[in-house]
Amino acid sequence: MNELEETLRAALGHAAELAPRPESSLGAEVETRFRRRRHRRHALAAAAAVVVLAAGVTYAARDARPLTVRPATPAGIQPAGKVWPQAIRRIPQTTPDGKQVFQTVGTDGEDLILTTLREAGKAGGYIGGADAIYAYDGSTTRLISRVPGREVGQRVAVGDGHVAWITMSGRDTITVWAAPLSGGTAAAVTTAKLGELDDLAIVGERIVLSRWKGGVYSVPLSGGDPTLIATGMHLLSWPWVGTRTNTKGKPFEYFTRIRNVETGDTDNALVRQGEKDLDCGLTLCTGKDSRGNSFYRKRDGSQQRPHPAWDSTIMWGRFAVAEVPGSHNRAALMDLASGRMGEITFRITDAPPHRARLMTSAWKGQAYVIDLSKIP
Repeated sequence: MNELEETLRAALGHAAELAPRPESSLGAEVETRFRRRRHRRHALAAAAAVVVLAAGVTYAARDARPLTVRPATPAGIQPAGKVWPQAIRRIPQTTPDGKQVFQTVGTDGEDLILTTLREAGKAGGYIGGADAIYAYDGSTTRLISRVPGREVGQRVAVGDGHVAWITMSGRDTITVWAAPLSGGTAAAVTTAKLGELDDLAIVGERIVLSRWKGGVYSVPLSGGDPTLIATGMHLLSWPWVGTRTNTKGKPFEYFTRIRNVETGDTDNALVRQGEKDLDCGLTLCTGKDSRGNSFYRKRDGSQQRPHPAWDSTIMWGRFAVAEVPGSHNRAALMDLASGRMGEITFRITDAPPHRARLMTSAWKGQAYVIDLSKIP
């Protein structure tokens, strides 16, 4: 394992140890889903090292195993960078001031927006989460803003000329920060007792906050108090919000019922008798039929197909992480539309999986970004 992969492995492990445990049922639901899949994906977690992060916060990473990178590919399956070269951009491993680059969280025109890791001091290693925000134009790295104080930035979001993130104090109090992408000192937008967030987005002149316990709020970029805009809901992809239900010992349903908060339009995905563990995006749903077979299909129930992936969630409308055929638990990014596969080591996404567009990964010591929107 090279230095880049070892650093990321240490950072992910440290982030898992430091991550606060959500008190809500949704927080428990994430761990429940992970445990359900772990028995059939244990080798993946241990060997293929597919670890999903979204905007600086680990998803079910409390039990994350050490990353083990195996660059060789079976015949017929090439690295993702060779399968989709038009979607690949290399990124630096460190900034000019020596900070370890960790994650790509968005774009500003042709610039990639990167975060760096905060060192853990005497404890050694790195703390998962943003220490500073940078812009990278393909050749030079420019500092946008540092995360104030000793906290780490979580749930980093980019949009409309700004970058935003949260820091936490205790288990319930969050502070939302923002800075212009042109550069400058970060400003505190609001401080509120909202608890853990499961998503953060910038929409126009407002920041949208989605709580683990349910409830979607917005706050002006210029500052103010959060305003509740969807009771009990969670952000799917603005302006769509929806329900996420999970009761201990019972099947879960994610975003089978969604609503457009701007128009009031609603959409209810088809759920057939005996089906369970439905996980829906704007166009597709995954789940298990009455016999336990995994599937994916359109929200209206049409075009159902067997789901080949390890993880239920479909990214950017058509991508999933599946096993490299004949590889004994090695991972590949799979385009469900074409069936093409490209091997990856681990992935760190720029947003929760349903709307994730950018995937940070590495191959033979070189860090790179896969832009899913550029795969035809």
